[in-house]
Amino acid sequence: MNLPSLIWWVWTKISSWSMVLSLLAYLLLGITGISLFSLRHSKRPRPSWLRPLHYITGWVMVGLVLLLLAIGLVSTLSIYGTLGRSQHLIAGLSVVTLVLLSAGSATQISPKRPWVRTVHVSINIALLVAFTWVLFSGWQVVQKYSTSNRLRVDKGGYSKAYFPVTCSATLP
Repeated sequence: MNLPSLIWWVWTKISSWSMVLSLLAYLLLGITGISLFSLRHSKRPRPSWLRPLHYITGWVMVGLVLLLLAIGLVSTLSIYGTLGRSQHLIAGLSVVTLVLLSAGSATQISPKRPWVRTVHVSINIALLVAFTWVLFSGWQVVQKYSTSNRLRVDKGGYSKAYFPVTCSATLP
C-alpha cells in the first residue's frame, strides 16, 4: 500500500465515523431534548445532569459536522480541483448551516425569550430532513467512487492503489 492510498483510507474512515457519531449525537439530542420538554411541561424537577448533557452533546455534534465539512471540502478539492455543484454539497452545507443555527439559538433560549425555544426545535426538525438528504446523497457518492478507489492486486502479487487525479504514482 502506498502512502496516498493509506491517507485516503484513513481519511474515509474518519469521515465515516464522524457521520455515524453525528447521527448518534443527533439521536441523543432528540432524546434529551424531548426529556427536557416533558419534564418542563409536567412541572417535575429535571436531573442536574440532563441539561449539561444536552449542551455538551450539541457542541460535540457541532465539532463533528465542522470536521465533516472540512473533510468534504478538502477531499473534493484535492480530487477535482473545484467544488462544482453537487446535490451532496448543497445537502452538506444545509446541515452545517442548520447545526450552527441550532447551536446559536440554543444559547439564546431563556424565560424572557420563550419563542427562541420554538425556533430551536423547528430548526432541529429541519435538520432531520437535511441529515436524511445528506445521508442519501452521500451514499450515492460512496457508491460512485468506492469501486474506483479500492486497492487492486495485479498479477505480480503486490498491491497498487489508484488515487484519483492528485497522485497516480505507486510503490512496488
